Amino acid sequence: MLIFGQSANEIRTLPIKNVGSQKVPPFGIVQVAGKEYSDAAGRWVIQVRRPTEDNAKLFLINGGTDLEVDQESEGSWDWPQWVLYDSTDGSPGLGEVWGVGQDTFKAKKGKRGLIIVPADSGDELQVDELTFAMLEYCRP
Repeated sequence: MLIFGQSANEIRTLPIKNVGSQKVPPFGIVQVAGKEYSDAAGRWVIQVRRPTEDNAKLFLINGGTDLEVDQESEGSWDWPQWVLYDSTDGSPGLGEVWGVGQDTFKAKKGKRGLIIVPADSGDELQVDELTFAMLEYCRP
């Protein structure tokens, strides 16, 4: 069961395009790389890629489907929301700070950017290594 009355389909989204060299997994962290006008969609889209640095400040979360290279989809800065995490760092706990790691789409323990708010995704989201998180607003 999702908390805060929020389902995976109720998050405000932004148009994104994968300009990186790898497919982005559902709920993966992506770093903003720029913007471009999409003739096909008739709108501006945010260019994203796999993070290239630890603790990147300009990032968002991919939606609930794979995002192939050079394809457009939806991502979000809406918080709180679901995000992938790296289980080799353990399980995220309430109030822990996790964040953007270099060369990974998963949140990493000891990095900056997210505060964990554990929740049970229930049967709605069938994704391993998924946690609920909110943006860490006060960052140096």
